[in-house]
Amino acid sequence: MEGILMFLFGNLYGLAIIAAPIYFIFGFAKKAIKKLPHPAIPTALIIIPIVIYGLSYDRILFDKKAKEILKIPYLKVYEIGYWADLIEPMTWFNKYIGFIRLASPRDPMMAGNYHHNFYFRQDQSPMKDSLYGETYYNAHEADCENKTVEVSIAGEDGFMRIDPAQEFKMSAKDYKFYCTDDWSKYDWSKYQKGNAKILLKK
Repeated sequence: MEGILMFLFGNLYGLAIIAAPIYFIFGFAKKAIKKLPHPAIPTALIIIPIVIYGLSYDRILFDKKAKEILKIPYLKVYEIGYWADLIEPMTWFNKYIGFIRLASPRDPMMAGNYHHNFYFRQDQSPMKDSLYGETYYNAHEADCENKTVEVSIAGEDGFMRIDPAQEFKMSAKDYKFYCTDDWSKYDWSKYQKGNAKILLKK
């Protein structure tokens, strides 16, 4: 259903499919009621709001699903980005989520301060075999003493491997997030992971 709506709202061919019967109905009505305006006028009045909404349909859809993902109780928000565009009137007065990065609590199976990170972008498709519809995934092992973060990425075999080239120094935000914030309320052992819906897959 989403694919059909995206086709109808998101391109000229879809809009033509919507506009044609509207124009025909008002054209037919004008033959019976001469005082009615030219059928192009009511057709435009109907199509213009659809065009305005359709320009932001992907963004609105992602925002709705992202807000559901944010309800997962054991994933902690690192960042939320709100995106807009001058050519999209729907974004002039509304804030729509375009990006989120979430982190899981320390992995009990791994030594140290090891966290899984899930990234979601409105302009990218979910990864193959994603857990929550994330568009990218990695893991961070935070060394709070030396204020460094070691990055692991998934290989083709699915196993996580350290990528030395991505290691970085913690910012103040990183240090607070990984080293001083209270993570106890995100303990995923309190929740059944299967209860989280996989919402952002297309």
